[in-house]
Amino acid sequence: MAELKDDLDCYPIAESGDLFDQLPVIDVSTVVSDAEAPEAKDAVNAIARACREWGFFQVVNHGVSQSLIDAVWQNTRHFFDQPTPVKAAVMR
Repeated sequence: MAELKDDLDCYPIAESGDLFDQLPVIDVSTVVSDAEAPEAKDAVNAIARACREWGFFQVVNHGVSQSLIDAVWQNTRHFFDQPTPVKAAVMR
């Protein structure tokens, strides 16, 4: 059995470049505009299916401002650019 390295951040998440072609993309505009609408149930069911089958998904038409999305990505990059011991100190 191959020896595991301490720094698991150096390993890619997926070997396949076409992963993003398969990733579930879910439009939640109906949930945002009227959660009681029958069409909203389709989005909720798609989220549940993506959680069961993939464990994650991409949401579109959610209404979150681009400036907030950019700030979250900036903070995410800042966190993951830190040394492994700093990241490991964060409770999960």
